[in-house]
Amino acid sequence: VFSALMMAITIGGVLFPPLHSLVAFISSKNVASELSASLIYFIAAISMAVPPACMTGLLKHNDCFPILVASFLVMECCVGLFMPVAG
Repeated sequence: VFSALMMAITIGGVLFPPLHSLVAFISSKNVASELSASLIYFIAAISMAVPPACMTGLLKHNDCFPILVASFLVMECCVGLFMPVAG
């Protein structure tokens, strides 16, 4: 499990340059870092809302474990995405 989470962080770090380029292409280059960080925060917040929704029964699914693991992997990917923004 630990290696999967570390790999998700690495993938997030690799995905940041294309994401930043896309955001810079869509918006002004002056605010591209801030918009990238806001998008990363939004995705991380959604991924952290999944476990409580799954555990309280809001998500109707028989087996929550794969959903929980996927949400934590997305969160760790967001950690990797955020590292270049933080400097």
